[in-house]
Amino acid sequence: MPTKLMEVAIPCRKYLQTKMFYTRVLNLPIGREGRHHVFLDTGGSYRIALVDASQGSSLVRPTGRGPYLNLSVEDLPALKRKLILAGIAIEDERSDQYGRNITIRDPEGNVVNVYQEGTF
Repeated sequence: MPTKLMEVAIPCRKYLQTKMFYTRVLNLPIGREGRHHVFLDTGGSYRIALVDASQGSSLVRPTGRGPYLNLSVEDLPALKRKLILAGIAIEDERSDQYGRNITIRDPEGNVVNVYQEGTF
């Protein structure tokens, strides 16, 4: 199964103002919300994630600028092995009730978060 785009994430230095813009001005409904992020429902297969850049997330550059890419895969352990063999550093690895994530960087230094739903 191919890798699929899951969401576009936007680091926000003005998180509350940006959240209000997307939810109240553009009328995007909140799909799920955490302490320092919110997922907005776009009515399609993809979502927008707003991430509070002031909270020091490993997914957000210190400047709070630049989106990062979230990808969804069916076999995260296989991809992780492939990345390690290719010499690509795993910067972060997390699991929660929704699935498992690893974070890497592309050759330009952009953050790429790879997710597998329901893997514990």
